[in-house]
Formats: sequence, C-alpha cells, structure tokens
Amino acid sequence: MHYSLDGAFKYKDKLDRMFTDICCDKDYYYLRCETFSNKKLSDYLICTINKSDKSKNFIFEISNEYAPFCSLGPRFYDCGDKLLFTNFFDNHIYELSHGTYNVAFNLSPNDFHYPTDDIKGTIDCSELFKVSEKNKYVYGIAHLKVGTHYTMFTTNLFDTYIYDMLKGKCLRLPETLNSSELGTQWQYLPLDGTDNCVCGIFNASVFTSISNIIQEHPKMKSRFKEKLINLAKDFKEEDNPLIIIYKFK
Repeated sequence: MHYSLDGAFKYKDKLDRMFTDICCDKDYYYLRCETFSNKKLSDYLICTINKSDKSKNFIFEISNEYAPFCSLGPRFYDCGDKLLFTNFFDNHIYELSHGTYNVAFNLSPNDFHYPTDDIKGTIDCSELFKVSEKNKYVYGIAHLKVGTHYTMFTTNLFDTYIYDMLKGKCLRLPETLNSSELGTQWQYLPLDGTDNCVCGIFNASVFTSISNIIQEHPKMKSRFKEKLINLAKDFKEEDNPLIIIYKFK
C-alpha cells in the first residue's frame, strides 16, 4: 500500500508471494523474498519491480540457505544516497542500484566468518546461536549504517563495530556504548534515509533509575554529569525514550 507523507492512502499493488523486507530508489522497488517455504528453496533472494512499467525481475541467485527461519532484524538499509543489504553467512556488504546489485565492500573473513562446511542441510536457530556464541562465529550483520567515510554495524554476537572504508580497518567498540554528553549507556539504531546519522536511544528507565539512586544515596550524585541529572528530573517510568541524533565525523 502506498501513502502520502501526511498519511493519506494513494493506491496499492498486489504481490503474489511473501516478502520480508522492502526498500526503493527513484526507479525501482526492491523486495527480499521468503527464501524457504514448503520445504523448497527459493531460486533468488531479491525481487525488483520497475516503477514505470511494473515489470518484475529476480536477482541474487541462491545456492544455499543454511538458516532460513532465523532472524537478526532487517536486511535492507537506506543510507541516504545508497541502498545496501546484508546476507547471512556472507561477509560482503551489497549495494542495490538501477534494478541490480553489486558488492559495495568486504569485511575481513577472519573476523566475520562462520564455517558453513560444518552445517548439514539447515541448522536450527537455537543451535546456530549456541554454536556461534561458543566459538565466536559471526553469521550475520545488523544495524548497518554506511556513511561517506565510516560504517557502523552490529553482529549476531551483539558486538558493535566501526569500519573505516578508506583504510579498510575495523574497530570493535566496547560492549557498552556511552554517551560523552550524558555519561551514560545508550543503544543505537541506523537512521534510515540519511548517509551519516544514527539514533542514540535512552530509555526512560535509565533516567528514573538515576533519580532514584540520587534520592536514596545523595553522596552518589557526583558520579553523574549535571546535564544527565537535570534531564532525569523530567522523566517518568512510562515516558517515551530520549532520542539523540549522532552524525559521523
């Protein structure tokens, strides 16, 4: 279904199969196919629809699907001036453009790898997670944000990385991200439609917990930044999160 920016319904297109992700550029829609259904492997990963004549094409041929029922969030990412997608058990980052795809860049196979030779047929999601956690195997990339110089993403091991595209070097960030402005932990999400921005998300419970700590233990107030303390005074447990937009340098 298509809507205007003010929420008014415009028209709808009928699709003849299940798709799991969608993105678009000025000429094409890109839809990620359901890869395994009725015990049958799909032939292609992506369906493209030409906006002008509604013609369909299928791209990115599938040879294997080791974990068809496992999820790690969206696979398509709108990074402002480019559309990108990731695939399980694949250390390539792909770009969608002009109704087709190409490899945008590669991540080190030494750091981002899962030995698929050990998988016979398909693997159960709980087993996949257990084996990956035990051996520190990376099978999936998520929360991808590709800017002009840096790329930020997480993995199935819940690690966060910054990739320098000019130098080809990857830096693993601390397990807990901290805001320099507030001096507290935060979660991030890529801000779709932008080329260099991510969202820092601070749940209301973070602020109410700080207020409670200071109220019960006044001597601990010095551990928190003044800006954080002042913000915390305005939050209640049921409030929406605080969102801060961060831009890559």
